[in-house]
Amino acid sequence: MTCALCKLEEPLQKSHILPEFVYKPHYDEKHRTLLFDGRESPPTMLQKGLREPLLCRRCEGRIGRSEDYFARYWYQDHPLPAVVTTPTITLTDIDYCRFKIFMLSIVWRGAVSRLAQLRAMTLGSHEEPMRRMILEGDPGRPDKYPIIGEVLVDSDTRRPCDDVVVGPIRDRFESQWLCRMVFGGALWIVFTSNRKPSDPVVESRFLTQAGQLTMGVGLFKDFAAGSGVARAIRESLRHQRR
Repeated sequence: MTCALCKLEEPLQKSHILPEFVYKPHYDEKHRTLLFDGRESPPTMLQKGLREPLLCRRCEGRIGRSEDYFARYWYQDHPLPAVVTTPTITLTDIDYCRFKIFMLSIVWRGAVSRLAQLRAMTLGSHEEPMRRMILEGDPGRPDKYPIIGEVLVDSDTRRPCDDVVVGPIRDRFESQWLCRMVFGGALWIVFTSNRKPSDPVVESRFLTQAGQLTMGVGLFKDFAAGSGVARAIRESLRHQRR
């Protein structure tokens, strides 16, 4: 079968869309967790993350290097404070290449997946350029498929809400196509069109080549109330403008 990434005829692995370490903190005693699609449908009970025959072993290794980096940086080094009291959090010393390739790989895998849960996820003409970036390990400029993030906190404890997994989901905000997903206590947005956001403040929050990411802070209840396309994205980008 043909590997979706390298396009070679190779035996395919059961590839994850979101890596297993995203789900592990949330499994119950029966190794189950809930996956929300971020829209109106009820959550799906999973015993493993979404998987399908997609990549060859070599390409699993390519993507695995960026996954290993993100797992260490986000889940082991814990760059977020335990209690968030500020309106923004600025992270530094991020490996721009590995962090961005990790995010792009999730978006791209969601788009090429044949799984029913991801049927609405598509990249259109951006699927091939993003595939080549991932294959070649080339993250591109910060304004090429830029990434922003927002920490989602509990309104009472102000702790990051790291017990929810959502997406990846394709959405539209103003003139922008984007992908949104939630894991690790944060809402992640990857812009997937050639248009730049009209607000320069939002653009100033892009992950930079110097490895800096300034994240807004929002209440999880506001995100949860905004099912579908509209409110969650508006709330996040409104916070980015502060």
